[in-house]
Amino acid sequence: MRLFILQVLWALRQSGTLDILLYIGSASAERLYYMHLVEVLSLMLREQNAGSLAEAAPQRSQAEKMRDEAELLAIRHRETSEKRRKVKGYGGARHSSFGGTFVVQDMKSISDNALIYHKPLGKLDKLSFDVDKQKPKTPRHRMPFVATSTERRSAFAVRLFLKDFCAEFLNGAYNTVMNHVKDNLVRNRAQQHDESYYLWAMRFFMEFNRKHRFEVKLVR
Repeated sequence: MRLFILQVLWALRQSGTLDILLYIGSASAERLYYMHLVEVLSLMLREQNAGSLAEAAPQRSQAEKMRDEAELLAIRHRETSEKRRKVKGYGGARHSSFGGTFVVQDMKSISDNALIYHKPLGKLDKLSFDVDKQKPKTPRHRMPFVATSTERRSAFAVRLFLKDFCAEFLNGAYNTVMNHVKDNLVRNRAQQHDESYYLWAMRFFMEFNRKHRFEVKLVR
């Protein structure tokens, strides 16, 4: 999953999509898409650490190189251990059809006979007649913003171009975009849960500004 995210970020850079996002944020004629822009930025950067991006430099010290190698090695060991644990878990599992058939007392079925249960006894406390019912789906644009505390240290090259992107967005688009989004929120012209993206963007870019080159004019 982590490799896939890095590939997507790299593809966005190679295809020029990041430049298009910067153009949308800096052009007042494109303010109709400002809220969508903030949502896209949250999906791009929510697993990044703003401080690490701001402190990324073209020349790394030996200590930083050793730290990056140690972190990558630890991640690799953790993923390998997790994969082994899952394999062991699946190895001893039996199919539910071999769990036996049980009769539930004091509970009638449709035919006035005792209810027959075809699953393992361990799942009896989760007995529900709503298993096969289709749950109503919430449209994607109405789903709440899922705040994640997971922060992954990306590859060095990825951190460098994300740092440049965040710096350009701060200097050329941040105030314009955030003012318009805030105005929509105040006037109730935004969709449900849009304030979550606004608050995330304010926290992330203010932390980046503080660690990069603190400029008071960018504090809103």
